Amino acid sequence: MTASTGATHGGGHIADGADGAGLARRVYRRTPIRWLHNIWWDHRGLREIDVMLSSYPRSGSTWSRFLLYALAADAPTTFASVNKDVPLIGRHMGATPLLADGGRLIKTHEPFMKRYHRVIHIVRDPRDMAVSYWHFMIRIGKIRPRPDDDMGASFDHFIDALIAGRIDGFTNWRTHTRSYLAAAERLPESVVRVRYEDMHADTPGALRVIGEFLGLKVSDEQAALAAERASIEHMREAEDLAVATEETKFARQGRRTGIRAVRSGEVGGYRAAMNESQVRKFDVFAAEMERLGYSRS
Repeated sequence: MTASTGATHGGGHIADGADGAGLARRVYRRTPIRWLHNIWWDHRGLREIDVMLSSYPRSGSTWSRFLLYALAADAPTTFASVNKDVPLIGRHMGATPLLADGGRLIKTHEPFMKRYHRVIHIVRDPRDMAVSYWHFMIRIGKIRPRPDDDMGASFDHFIDALIAGRIDGFTNWRTHTRSYLAAAERLPESVVRVRYEDMHADTPGALRVIGEFLGLKVSDEQAALAAERASIEHMREAEDLAVATEETKFARQGRRTGIRAVRSGEVGGYRAAMNESQVRKFDVFAAEMERLGYSRS
């Protein structure tokens, strides 16, 4: 089932999960168990030469992984190849060292940690991120709409939960972003920041910036080829192939819901998805948004 993020509220039921994680999950995030599992265990084996591809969820990390794989591996991209060789933290032990110095490219959604020695920080307008996150949560079954649910009101509840940091274990967007802004100030040689919107406007140019940070000599031709191999159109084809042929969790979720993980990738789509009141909720992030070049409502 797909769900509109429509602007009208009819006073109906709120979709299951739209208010974020339940009490048990929120308690777990505050206990040492999460630190032992998600931090200590998942981060074992990191090296100083590894490069973390860091972002808040739904900020362009999948596209960035496709782009970096296409650039560093100089090979066609599939979900299987990207998931294997630019893996999520905790699944990185067998990742291929794609960088010339033997470093690996590893995805993380955690706030900045001292154990991250080289970081590519991908940021996205939090309003576009919120729309993408809403659809993603329905796709993976964390939000479970029923036919009589009020989807506009449910989306409104979701925005409140997202801003409060109740959706996942990665804090809220402001706290997460501040951690990387502070790291970039302290360690300017160790952190490069790339905005999703700038990648969208000039993908080869963004790849050349990232390539310089990684110590790669990226020609115009190499950047253009990587951008083509990781285009939204190609990623949608790769998703279709994965959903049709794989028995992974990712593929089963796509078959069950019919919702794409790779959507349009457009910039500013929140304007059509949110009403004025919902947009204004993000003014609580105004200082960080303006620092990153995102205008207020």
